[in-house]
Amino acid sequence: MVFWITHPFSALIHSLTTTQPFQSSILSKEHLPLPKGISSVIYTASIHAPHMLQHVCQYLRTYFGDPPHTPVLDIPEKHLMGLHDTMIVFYENQMIVGTIRYHYMGQYQVNQVHTEHMYCVDCFCIHPIWRKKGLGDVLLTMLHHYANKKGIPYAMFLKEGQSLQTIHRPLYSSSYVYRQLVGCVMRTPFVHRLSIEKAYRLLDQWKQLQPHLCVIRNSQSANQEWRLYKRGIYYILACIQDTFQTKNGKRMGWVTAWLESPYMMDFIRGEASEQITDMCSYEYIWMNKEWIGDSTKWTPDGPFHWYSYQWMTGVTIGKSYCFLT
Repeated sequence: MVFWITHPFSALIHSLTTTQPFQSSILSKEHLPLPKGISSVIYTASIHAPHMLQHVCQYLRTYFGDPPHTPVLDIPEKHLMGLHDTMIVFYENQMIVGTIRYHYMGQYQVNQVHTEHMYCVDCFCIHPIWRKKGLGDVLLTMLHHYANKKGIPYAMFLKEGQSLQTIHRPLYSSSYVYRQLVGCVMRTPFVHRLSIEKAYRLLDQWKQLQPHLCVIRNSQSANQEWRLYKRGIYYILACIQDTFQTKNGKRMGWVTAWLESPYMMDFIRGEASEQITDMCSYEYIWMNKEWIGDSTKWTPDGPFHWYSYQWMTGVTIGKSYCFLT
């Protein structure tokens, strides 16, 4: 992918040796021309054409991934464009042939006084008739120039399956597991629902005790369900979010934050992973395999990789992190 192919070798060496929790690494890229017959429009939450939301949502439902072999991306219109989001759309004869969203993830907490705004590159979808023809590179490069011009250069990108075949190493890699839930919310005395405000107060305490935790959070997003598992000396704070995807018509959620107390045991992780997700309202739930302990209720579902873009960190991410989307 063009985002990383031209990453300078010197920056790679720096990324292997830096000890800073946050290090800017702004890249310069040449513009790529639009293919003949293709036009582009940049939309924001406050500037979009009539029916744009409906048309883009329908396009993503139809062409994102490889439906029906892969889950359907079914983002509701009201969730497509957040207050700080940007969408670039490519058209050919008024038909959408490419989309990419620059979605505001939230604040990366460098320390107690320093935060950086982070974005997520998603909704990256090229129409099947234009795939493997370089249109994706043009779309990514246009987003690169837009983000740098607007002063919002720092981003994350989630790659599922194999890692990117470039010299840029992932910020974090692991594998997904999933389970199908029974359809009714199960109750347990060890799991407690938390408001976003209470969860963030706990996040602040966790960050004070463990300054090198990797935390990206967004208090403005309503797409967060926080749970606190508490049993004896063991604590786990977890967040479940809507993926806005469906599998066989059933809703899919995922666990995007998991912060655990020291000396955690695998049997506690296993119990917590089951009981926390039992309290979800989704039919399917995905999470990091590192968080399920010795539970046998999860099915493997392949690797994933989080990449940083135009920034790097010396922070080593362990079992506890928070990447809200």
